[in-house]
Amino acid sequence: MNPFIKLQNIGIHYPTEDGDIWALRSIDLDIEKGENIFITGPSGAGKSTLFRIISLVEKPTQGAIYVANQDLSSIHQMSEASYRQQIALVPQYPMLLNDRSVLENLLLALQLTGMEIDECIERAENALRTVQLEKFKHSNPLTLSAGEQQRVSLARAISRQPKILLADEPSGNVDPELSKIIFDLLINMTEQNNTTVIISTHDLSLIQTIANTKNKKFRHIKLDKGNLQNDSFITPK
Repeated sequence: MNPFIKLQNIGIHYPTEDGDIWALRSIDLDIEKGENIFITGPSGAGKSTLFRIISLVEKPTQGAIYVANQDLSSIHQMSEASYRQQIALVPQYPMLLNDRSVLENLLLALQLTGMEIDECIERAENALRTVQLEKFKHSNPLTLSAGEQQRVSLARAISRQPKILLADEPSGNVDPELSKIIFDLLINMTEQNNTTVIISTHDLSLIQTIANTKNKKFRHIKLDKGNLQNDSFITPK
């Protein structure tokens, strides 16, 4: 059986005055549907670049990426747009619109998919309930704490019911206790909806804590300077 996501010899470089800089080098990676993966590595390791390639924001210089057996390099523009609708991103910084309410931020993302407004509202309110922020649905994002804003960003991703969810350093700007809550919500996406969830983080100790708490092993991918350094499991202690 073929993997849900397959990266084959993926590499990408950017030209500079001093020559090409490789952000990723010859990455081979198979990811199963419904798998939960943590990617670690220092700044500049290639974590965000890998997310941009999976989400088709950028195309690799070399190699191929397959999702559900579809070669993404060969899909036409309409299929590319359809593919992107199956992906949700939780960025490190929430990037909310401050001239709209919390609920309106979620509705905008849903309405762009062409969904009927009643379904949009139902999904948005359910997602806010999941992250325990329903009481703030009519609030302006500026009135929320950094942690609450990050949970709104997570609710926006959850509401889309994506097949692939990419979380890029989602706990980078919140305290350790809230980090655990965010990670737990992301892991629940895998367990409850069979969503393939890929989380990048600097915090290896937090992954170990989550593994211990949930008594579950998690796949751990380590990147360094664009190279795949390690593909193993973090197990409960």
